[in-house]
Amino acid sequence: MDLLTALRERHRTTLVVVSHEHDLVTRYTDTVHLLDSGRVTDSGPTAQVLSRA
Repeated sequence: MDLLTALRERHRTTLVVVSHEHDLVTRYTDTVHLLDSGRVTDSGPTAQVLSRA
């Protein structure tokens, strides 16, 4: 993940992380979209969204 983050920053691109691990999501994302059965149920800044989850 550190390598992917470094490449994202260097190339100024977006990294999409699909995970059930809240620790990983908290560490590596600024914005999160929560999905349930393929539909977005919540989205926004990671800390705010995960505090509601």
